[in-house]
Amino acid sequence: TLFTPIAQRVKIAIASFSLDELRKIDSDSENIWKQRDEIRLYASKIILKFPEGYKTYCTIHKSATPANNEIVSNKKQIIELQTLYDDSKRYEGWEKKQEEFCSKFWQILKDVRSNDGRYSYYVSFQKTNRNGSLVESKFKVWQGFCESFSSCLLDKQTESYLKKFKQIETLKSRDCYFYDHVYDQIFDIINRVKKVIEGDLYVFFVNSSSLNWSERVYNYHYRHLRDLIDESDVYRYDLRDLPLVVDNGNVGGVFIFDFITSNEDLKNNCKFIIEHFRKSVPLLGYYSMEKEYDEKELLELAKKHEGYLEFEEN
Repeated sequence: TLFTPIAQRVKIAIASFSLDELRKIDSDSENIWKQRDEIRLYASKIILKFPEGYKTYCTIHKSATPANNEIVSNKKQIIELQTLYDDSKRYEGWEKKQEEFCSKFWQILKDVRSNDGRYSYYVSFQKTNRNGSLVESKFKVWQGFCESFSSCLLDKQTESYLKKFKQIETLKSRDCYFYDHVYDQIFDIINRVKKVIEGDLYVFFVNSSSLNWSERVYNYHYRHLRDLIDESDVYRYDLRDLPLVVDNGNVGGVFIFDFITSNEDLKNNCKFIIEHFRKSVPLLGYYSMEKEYDEKELLELAKKHEGYLEFEEN
């Protein structure tokens, strides 16, 4: 018991050992005891430094108190489990924070370019739990856009709206372009986003689409905005280089800038971004110069507004 004299407790402990165990203890050299103590101290440091990784390890291996040798031998796995736990904690509650940011982003879009279009979408993505398993989740994102078109129901589109689809080719040939003042306003949006986030703001330029535009075309249209960003303290990257971008854990927001965007493009690009930045888990906003409506969206627009589709009279 707690009040039993120490000497008596030692006798009881010794009496609990078998003869072979007593012989082994007696025969162990001082060096062996020193090694054991070093392993014990090292195992304690691992537990203190990676506590959640250690807890998960114990759960996975169904061992409440693994031996010190086992802890040291499996340090790499414990560290990996700690990393998975840290990642899962960063994503915890992020979807709600992203939705709150969406309200701010929508207001910024409206304040700077009130006549632009604005659509919201829910994007599915995968995040890890503390055991390393991938779980499905989704988040909201707002897309601002300057102009729109649709490649659906071309034979039913009004003449005026069909011109928007035909204009895409003139943008590709660079016979048509957006004036610099439009990009100045988009840069204003970027600066306002930077003020409402914590950490660094990264701007990703999307330079690919199903239309297979050349890099030269994208460079032509992106030139002015890129120059503005390069003269600021905002970080700029091309989305195709995303795998090479190091997540330093301080990326507070990502502004995705695209020229022509289908809904599939938008969702894929957002998914790639948020699954890449697992340390930072930044807030996301999307802007497109040209938005492509899908068939469902086009039909819904035509029901509410004139000028999109020609309906046959009964």
